[in-house]
Amino acid sequence: NICAHFDHICKTCIGKLVETKVTDRKFQEAELKCLNPSCHHVLSFHEIKSIICEEVFKTWDDALLMYHLRASESFIACLNPVCGQYFSVEGCGSKKAEGQKKKIACPYCKYELCIDCNRPWHGKSNCDNNKKVEDEKSEEAIKSLGAKPCPMCGIKIEKAGGCSHMRCDLCRHNFCWECLVAYGSDMQHASDCMQRHQNIAQDPGNY
Repeated sequence: NICAHFDHICKTCIGKLVETKVTDRKFQEAELKCLNPSCHHVLSFHEIKSIICEEVFKTWDDALLMYHLRASESFIACLNPVCGQYFSVEGCGSKKAEGQKKKIACPYCKYELCIDCNRPWHGKSNCDNNKKVEDEKSEEAIKSLGAKPCPMCGIKIEKAGGCSHMRCDLCRHNFCWECLVAYGSDMQHASDCMQRHQNIAQDPGNY
C-alpha cells in the first residue's frame, strides 16, 4: 500500500538518495523509506521507478543486482577476462564423488573452472598446489603495479594519486596507505610510517 505522503515525495531528493547509495555502495541498506520522519513505509521497486528518472533507476537496479550476485554462494563469476558473467552453480558440487575434482564451464563462453577452488581449470593438479603457484605469480604482478591489500577485506588496491588516506571500494574501510593502520580512531600511525607525526583523523570525512 502506498503511504499518504507518496504524492508529496520530492523526486529530486529520492534520486539523490539513490545515487548516494550507488556511489557509497550501501547496498546492504537497500531499502528506501518514505522521507517523512514519522512514516516507516518502505518504498517498493515500482514506487521508486515511478519517482526517479530511468537512468538513475537502471544504475541502482544493476548495482543492487551485482551486489547480491557477489554475496550469493549460489552464483560465481566467469574468470574469463573478456566474459565475467555470473552464473548459477547451485547443486554443481552435490553430485561430485569424494576426492574427485569438479570441472564446470561458463554457459556463456565455455571457459572451464574448478568448482573446488573457483579458479581456472587445472586438470589433475592439486587445488592447493595450483593455488600456491597462482598466488605467487599474482603477488609478483601486484607488487610490480604497486598495489596493496585492504587490511580489512584483503582486496588488492592501486593508488592513483592524492594523499595517503585510502578507502576501500569494496568494504569502505578507511586506512593509511603507508602503514595500513585504520582511520577513525585515536591510534597513531605505525612507527616507520611517513605520516607518523600526524594523528589519525577521528572523522574519516576530514581528508
